[in-house]
Amino acid sequence: MRIVLVHGSWHTGELWGPVAAILRQAGHEVHTPTIAGHGVGVNKRVTHAQCSQSITDYVVANDLNDIVLLATATAAPSSRRSSKPSRTGSAGWSSGTPSC
Repeated sequence: MRIVLVHGSWHTGELWGPVAAILRQAGHEVHTPTIAGHGVGVNKRVTHAQCSQSITDYVVANDLNDIVLLATATAAPSSRRSSKPSRTGSAGWSSGTPSC
């Protein structure tokens, strides 16, 4: 399975590191992109549209098809806007923070 995990505000794709490791050990291809405007030393003045577009750009640039897109917290709306039916096998959103 090809899985794209999208973080929420104030985080980066590294947030998903432990989960991605478990999924990779189970044989899945896992991607954890960082949304535009997130991370150290980047321009934080981005719009919701730019955040959404950055996810779409990552999926297209990496030629990802038939993906499972999972987003948590504030990334859910951005991911909904960026999930392209032609590339997304399924998508899921969580309005809360996963417990660790």
